[in-house]
Amino acid sequence: MDVHQGALLGQHALAYTALSFFAITISRRLLWYSISSQALQIFPLLAAAHAVQFVVRLIAGHGFPGWSFLLAPFFEAVLWPVVTLILLAPQMRAPDPDANRPL
Repeated sequence: MDVHQGALLGQHALAYTALSFFAITISRRLLWYSISSQALQIFPLLAAAHAVQFVVRLIAGHGFPGWSFLLAPFFEAVLWPVVTLILLAPQMRAPDPDANRPL
């Protein structure tokens, strides 16, 4: 991602590492919530990952990246239910599989 966006090398790696750490710490708790409540739980994690990237950019001397950068965690949290349903779709099998529905 750093090379693709022309960013400081390691900027995204640091943000993704922090995001992964915090996501692992709350992963068990997320399973107890509905998908919409999960989005509310995930929003601070996404905001923290973007904040790490923002701070690294400022330390490196880059300017303000724009309002879309600050709105990204909100849109990612809004899209969380859609992504969850897409990723869980292969696990949602028919109750009575037959020749027409092999899954």
